[in-house]
Amino acid sequence: MFDFLKTTINELDINEAYITSTKDDSFVIVCVDEYKLYEPVHVAGSENLPVRLCDQFETYFPDKELTYGLYSSNYEKAKQAYKKVIKLGYKNVYALSSFIGYTEDEEGYNAKKNRKQRRNKRQSK
Repeated sequence: MFDFLKTTINELDINEAYITSTKDDSFVIVCVDEYKLYEPVHVAGSENLPVRLCDQFETYFPDKELTYGLYSSNYEKAKQAYKKVIKLGYKNVYALSSFIGYTEDEEGYNAKKNRKQRRNKRQSK
């Protein structure tokens, strides 16, 4: 009924986004989870800005010419952050698929443990 109120969300696979970010410095990956979820394990090279602070995105990421990929352990949070950032006038923004499906390089104090668990899971199949 009110389709004109819906925001079209540019989506991108989180693994594809990581690979792009390793080749292109103008692609910035931002985790919108709270720090306590980000710190143990996150996309290698990613930044952290909780969704509750995305209204202030310009303060932390002032360059609107860069491309930003926003992710979370909960895809709905990534979409919520996406909408906030788009309202601030950013054009090159993507909501990335959930971190749960991420298979590339990780950082954080649990990163090594997570890689080992995934490897064991693949070997048991």
